[in-house]
Amino acid sequence: MSRGNFTSNGRSRTHALTHGHARGDNKTTTYNIWSNMKHRCSNPTNHRYSDYGGRGIRVCERWEKFENFLADMGPRPNKTLSLDRIDNNGNYEPGNCRWATMKQQRENARGITLLTIGSETLCVKDWAQRLGINRSSLVYRLKNGWKPELAVTMQAISSHKRNLAKTHCPQGHPYSGDNLILYKTWRRCRTCFNAKEKRRHAKKVATYLDGIRTGYARGFAAATEHATKLAEALQR
Repeated sequence: MSRGNFTSNGRSRTHALTHGHARGDNKTTTYNIWSNMKHRCSNPTNHRYSDYGGRGIRVCERWEKFENFLADMGPRPNKTLSLDRIDNNGNYEPGNCRWATMKQQRENARGITLLTIGSETLCVKDWAQRLGINRSSLVYRLKNGWKPELAVTMQAISSHKRNLAKTHCPQGHPYSGDNLILYKTWRRCRTCFNAKEKRRHAKKVATYLDGIRTGYARGFAAATEHATKLAEALQR
């Protein structure tokens, strides 16, 4: 219910209708974006507070009023854009915010690795999509010291082709003569294979013997307990 120029909550009716983006429950997307921006920067109970207000991100004094935010940023241009800070460690303020696509947001997010090859800069995910390999493969290359130019230009090589290109196993034994085992189209080292089989057999035997010893121990304990009870019964 309203009285005169004031709404039921005491707010000025003139102020409530100056921008037309928050008429009752019919709030525009731009208004909700502004409201959520303030909420995650100032309300410790907000689930995103730790990523914003919790690490010092603030809303500038001018943008505490929606009218000023609207005047500086304008309405949200379309549904594909969202509010983004150009400097991810900076505040929400004029000059540091833009309406950005999801791709721009992703490239600007904290912890994202950007690679510049020539005059083009993309995030690791986009380079991987262009190259046609898994993102994890590109990350692996970079973490293992590959130069960015080589990491994004070399096509993915299947593990089968890598195996055929090798002349020795990882332990240094040659893939030749009696030491070569052909499994379908895959090559294996006989020396390493035999050593692995011996370890597997030894482990199996050890497990079996442990089971026997455990069984004997349990049986002996049960027999001892039974004999003790029988002796006590005979003494009564």
